[in-house]
Amino acid sequence: MKDEFEEEIDKNEEEEVYEDLSAPMEFTLERTEVPVTIKDPISGSETEYILREMSGAERDSYMDAQKSRLIIGSSGTVTGVRSFNGLQAMLLARCLYTASDNKLVDSKTIQGWKSSVQNALFERANKINGLDKNAEKRAKNA
Repeated sequence: MKDEFEEEIDKNEEEEVYEDLSAPMEFTLERTEVPVTIKDPISGSETEYILREMSGAERDSYMDAQKSRLIIGSSGTVTGVRSFNGLQAMLLARCLYTASDNKLVDSKTIQGWKSSVQNALFERANKINGLDKNAEKRAKNA
């Protein structure tokens, strides 16, 4: 199922869209926050979290950390990945906070959650932080 951004991108790809580079730009510095509830099937308890957009500096630090995972060939292009271990948790541990005390959730805790929860959170974290494949297109169409 496509989200609103992907639908807008598809629409704009079908039509030729010309960008007015002199158009005014308006932003808010309020970070996107997504409420998250995770239920423990054993205890039945629910824990509330906030998935929060990173600052530019936090995002850049994450991207620098990811660089060490890449294998760079002699031509300077990426030829592989050294390790996928903790890949999703690395991002989530930088933008997932406990709602009760506003503290970051550690990678070890995140790694203990089932993969479908990690996948869904990782996908949303990528989108709100502009790290997904459609980020550039969404920015152009904003």
